Amino acid sequence: MKPLTRKGFTLVEILICIAILSLLAAVIFAAAGPARESARQRVCVSNLHQIGLATAMYIADYDGVEVVKGSPITFSQAGLPVGSKGLEVFFNSYLKDAQLRICPDWRHDSGTSDGYFWGLVGDDPQYPDTARDLDAVLSERGQDYILAGCINHNVAKDTDDLPRWVQKRIIVLRLSQKIDNKLIPLHDRSAIAW
Repeated sequence: MKPLTRKGFTLVEILICIAILSLLAAVIFAAAGPARESARQRVCVSNLHQIGLATAMYIADYDGVEVVKGSPITFSQAGLPVGSKGLEVFFNSYLKDAQLRICPDWRHDSGTSDGYFWGLVGDDPQYPDTARDLDAVLSERGQDYILAGCINHNVAKDTDDLPRWVQKRIIVLRLSQKIDNKLIPLHDRSAIAW
């Protein structure tokens, strides 16, 4: 008499294999999460770097004067894009790739228009007070003036309910082409001033 041989797997063996595979997949996805976020932050920094290079070309083409801290100067004299028309020329001519204007962590429900906040406005006749204030900040900060920045690399949308020790990430591009990528206290209202 021949011994009884099995030709397939039992249901229990298949369920155990599926459970082990799903456990391994969960561990791998959990480990890959921080790496994916780090990669998105690097893309964001790269986008801001490209925006900075485009701004430097725009300033050179429009004969901008170098901004010195403490010296009163307007956006026009600095060669920066002026008002909405200047921004339109800047985006269409110098920053042709629309993907550079969108942070990889930007969510459509976040409230910002394209993922970055912009400081490239000023001298807009429609908003004379804003223009004067921005010119004052430009002369006060000099090359430290913030051109653009990103606040999308934060998990929580509603920050008021979170504890004070939680930090948020802000990435900014300055007029000097320097990019700062920092964690600051969540409830620090003067976050953009650093």
